[in-house]
Amino acid sequence: MINMKSAKRSIRWMAMCFVAAGSVWLSLPMMRAHAQSSTTFDSLDIALWPEFDKQAMLVIYRANLPADAQFPVSVSLPIPAGVQPNAVAQGDADGRLVDVDYRLEQESGRAMVNLQVTSQLVWLEFYQDLQLNGPKRSFDFQWPGGLAIPSLSIEVQDPPGITDLTLSPPSTQEVVGEYGLTYKQLSLGSVGVSDQRTIQVSYTKVGEGLTVDSLQQTPLPSSTEPIAGSAPEPSQIVTWVAVGLVVILVVVISTLYFRVWRTPPKERSPRRRHRSRSRSPEPPVSSPEKKLADSGPFFCHECGTQAGPQDKFCRSCGTRLRR
Repeated sequence: MINMKSAKRSIRWMAMCFVAAGSVWLSLPMMRAHAQSSTTFDSLDIALWPEFDKQAMLVIYRANLPADAQFPVSVSLPIPAGVQPNAVAQGDADGRLVDVDYRLEQESGRAMVNLQVTSQLVWLEFYQDLQLNGPKRSFDFQWPGGLAIPSLSIEVQDPPGITDLTLSPPSTQEVVGEYGLTYKQLSLGSVGVSDQRTIQVSYTKVGEGLTVDSLQQTPLPSSTEPIAGSAPEPSQIVTWVAVGLVVILVVVISTLYFRVWRTPPKERSPRRRHRSRSRSPEPPVSSPEKKLADSGPFFCHECGTQAGPQDKFCRSCGTRLRR
């Protein structure tokens, strides 16, 4: 018979496993929703490239999310009012930029670009008009606020063909960067949600040539350099964890089923009868006939005729035989 205590324990344990697996499965939507909640950026680098590929200022946002961000995550980036994004992308595992769908919402004095990403790097581009006065060019970039940034920095490209490039506030350092060009950099530090910053750029340029025309036809570094921080979506990890728990539960149930319900009850082994010690065999009692047979041929003492082993009298003379 099946051990009822073991069966009850197995059933109770399986019920607990079902409850645990069901809880994990039901919590998946909440876990995904938590992973998709909004977060803030660690840093934002704003690049200003004057007349790079058109007669305007190309503004590039390079926003970096924290390394421990739970992807996918919803983010928002503020841009000046009346501006339309030219490109919105994120980095992928191969170091390329991949276009991302976005939603543009106009607010007072700014517009918010809302999107959902699965990578640390978020890339945003747009153009703004320059103020032209003969060979003199000027541009005012205004950070519209609406987002707290722990580290905000500005980078202005100084391409060939322009002179007298100045920034206000002034740059703190110059470096040689992409395309072998010089870049003037300055750090604005931490900015709050309501903080606004203005950067004034002025330079002199003769002619209408573009920076891209003076460069070799090479792909943008942003699409060739590896981008760190791309990670698998946590929703996929959570799904695989849940699937793994379900598989383990099925294996355990199958094992218990074959061990408890399918295994026939053990039969009692029959008791072995202990044989008594064998007694030494008694010597057989030899019968007189056997003794006579074993003694050899027998003859009548009167006439000498041979008698048989069972004969009592001589077959020839009738004399009683002597044994």
